[in-house]
Amino acid sequence: MKKRILVLFILLVCLSNVYSQNNSDSTNSKVRGIISVNPLQLLFGELRLNYEIPVQNNLSMVLGTGYVYFYFPIQIQSNFNAGDDGLGQLQRVNGTELSFGIKKYFNKQFDHEGLYFYPLGFAKYFYQTENYNSYAYVTKVYSIGFQLLIGYKAPSNNCFSYDIYAGIGGRLIYENYYTQDPNFQIFNENIKDRFYTPQLGFCVSYTIKKK
Repeated sequence: MKKRILVLFILLVCLSNVYSQNNSDSTNSKVRGIISVNPLQLLFGELRLNYEIPVQNNLSMVLGTGYVYFYFPIQIQSNFNAGDDGLGQLQRVNGTELSFGIKKYFNKQFDHEGLYFYPLGFAKYFYQTENYNSYAYVTKVYSIGFQLLIGYKAPSNNCFSYDIYAGIGGRLIYENYYTQDPNFQIFNENIKDRFYTPQLGFCVSYTIKKK
């Protein structure tokens, strides 16, 4: 799974570089692409990478991919509200996430830096398999959602920078739990929705400049 995510991300970067080379920027932007990572997501069981592709002056497409390796049941309830299930117990899982967004910068004095508006959509899938009495008990979770973010990317004289953002988001979650044990067959399905969830984040980025 990790290798697949890495290969997919490299492919996205290569395709985006080809796109940026074949599409001239009428405003002469010096930015070819921006790679960013949110270190806080590591605390919530995700390794997420984003690649930002300038398409016009201070307007970018953002492609993202990530690897999901654990979650708290609180994450299914809400990022900030444990609901009726409480905090729950740490669960090891395997999964992936894909996202796509548009980032609009408002400060024309900078080249893809400063205050920005960032709407995005994402899809996430992860699963957990536990074995009891030689039979597998499987939990699968599918999630799609959106985020509306406002952030600020700090201007920098070198290739490294950082940005902070806040906003709201929502998601629709489908859970599927079943067992292969013929003596104890279970099949449960559950659909949940979580909307208007506060979002807060911090990213570290590296800018690839045009030669």
